[in-house]
Amino acid sequence: MTSIPVNPELLTWVHCAESWCFLQAYQRYCLPLPAWARDRYLDEFRRVAEGLGAREVPASMAELQSFFGRVQDELVFDERVRAI
Repeated sequence: MTSIPVNPELLTWVHCAESWCFLQAYQRYCLPLPAWARDRYLDEFRRVAEGLGAREVPASMAELQSFFGRVQDELVFDERVRAI
């Protein structure tokens, strides 16, 4: 069986983006969650990402916001993105 190379940084980014989107959608279309519940969700879901190879995955809203602040300068909207 051939294994697919894992990019931990990319896995962490994808996990953080989807976690944030899931939380936003739940709070918008279901019900608002208290801060402790959002943090618990992120901490529990973090374990899945780490099991897949992500590293240093945020375990709270504060850590998630800090993560997005750190990677913001890496995000670009270029021709490749426009084409996709």
